[in-house]
Amino acid sequence: MCSSDLIADAGPIIAFARLDMLALLPKVFERVYVTDAVVTECLAGRDADEIARIRAAVDNGFERITAPDYAHLLFNIDAGEASAIAAAVECHCGVLIDDKDRKSTRLNSSHTDIFRIPS
Repeated sequence: MCSSDLIADAGPIIAFARLDMLALLPKVFERVYVTDAVVTECLAGRDADEIARIRAAVDNGFERITAPDYAHLLFNIDAGEASAIAAAVECHCGVLIDDKDRKSTRLNSSHTDIFRIPS
């Protein structure tokens, strides 16, 4: 993986799906990775159009990655965020999160770039 690779959390994927803009991410970043926890979170409780867009992106544009153990991060963030941050740290690439509660600011992010989008 290189610096133009990105691991995305569920919040931004859902937001881009609602805007029908998921195709933008692979145009900006060389590779976009998602963890199983992120995919599960993305597909839970969404409307049919969002699910179809997310499935298409996961099947045709995003690459799935196995997250390292992230149990130590679950004290204040959900499994999707924790798995995305843990994978980004291990792979030395950026992570895209919405961070609406600013929870990730409490984490040591010196090993990866955290791209936050406003929620």
